[in-house]
Amino acid sequence: MAEKSLSSMEVSPPEVRVGANLLRVKMVLLGSSGVGKSSLALRFSKDQFKASSPTVGCAYLTQVVCLNNAMIRFEIWDTAGQEKYHSVTPLYYRGAHAALVVYDISKRETFVRAQLWLKELEKQYIPGETVVGLVGNKADLSEARQVSMQEGLRLAESKGLEFMETSAKSGEQVRDLLMTIEVRVGANLLRVKMVLLGSSGVGKSSLALRFSKDQFKASSPTVGYLGHGRPGEIPQRHSTVLQRAHAALVVYDISKRETFVRAQLWLKELEKQYIPGETVVGLVGNKADLSEARQVSMQEGLRLAESKGLEFMETSAKSGEQVRDLLMTIAHRVKQGTREDKGLIEWRETEGVGVHPGEGPHQHSACCRVGP
Repeated sequence: MAEKSLSSMEVSPPEVRVGANLLRVKMVLLGSSGVGKSSLALRFSKDQFKASSPTVGCAYLTQVVCLNNAMIRFEIWDTAGQEKYHSVTPLYYRGAHAALVVYDISKRETFVRAQLWLKELEKQYIPGETVVGLVGNKADLSEARQVSMQEGLRLAESKGLEFMETSAKSGEQVRDLLMTIEVRVGANLLRVKMVLLGSSGVGKSSLALRFSKDQFKASSPTVGYLGHGRPGEIPQRHSTVLQRAHAALVVYDISKRETFVRAQLWLKELEKQYIPGETVVGLVGNKADLSEARQVSMQEGLRLAESKGLEFMETSAKSGEQVRDLLMTIAHRVKQGTREDKGLIEWRETEGVGVHPGEGPHQHSACCRVGP
């Protein structure tokens, strides 16, 4: 396979959306040198086999498949396995939708190294969102096997990974592997991830509960973050939660000016994290039921939102006022920006480390597709 090192390529960060129904998905192949990653990439993309020399830096191929009436373009990143490239490899798999750790069933040392690759990956991928697979390649060398299928399966099961043995040379199981990954990634892309940000006590948990179950319950400060839609683990940093979010709502309390000031800081932080043109960002002034104690006018919230091109609305998680309208507005914007398929909306909320307040009924403003 002709090599392409990243030094000679112009590569933009992978996007989830390319066209109305064309999704762009980043899949990386990791593993020791010589395990057949380049051959697998070529088999994935062109259904061909060709002996290749070691990859320099990272090689890049594409494959377009159809899944559930949507076209998915897999961007397959074949990383170098040599030790001298190990320190830069995380740059290539960061933000990947799928990662395959490959070993050679005829060389036990590559299986040992695969376990180290998996440990490295665990520091980067988002649990439940990045599809990770373990692949025992060179199944055509079964007579020289040094790693049993049971060993590979046990390792994969212990970490909740996909597992398959393949032969890039004969094509055995390669198509099945790709189809498995397609389905898993496609299922993840059907979800819409929304993050709620803001100071402690502004009502993020109450909004999340109102969004997901149309209920209200006074709650204590969130520890880490809550996932309404499916469980998740507490991230070490907010940036982890923000990765690949389709929408982010910065919330403040209209009865507490300091939360509005902090909201502006959250917006500045957000600008460092979201993907311009892909993340829908909104400003929400919550606790509209406390209008008699208002410290932030609706006009102030609206001006701030308009200055940044954001969606804006004042809500009351307690009474439900405008909450449904907010949800529909954001869902519509996300739908416009991703595709026509309906998805399960997943709500996530950040730790209550004060940084967002804001409120103002009604909607409007140039919806937050912050970015070009």
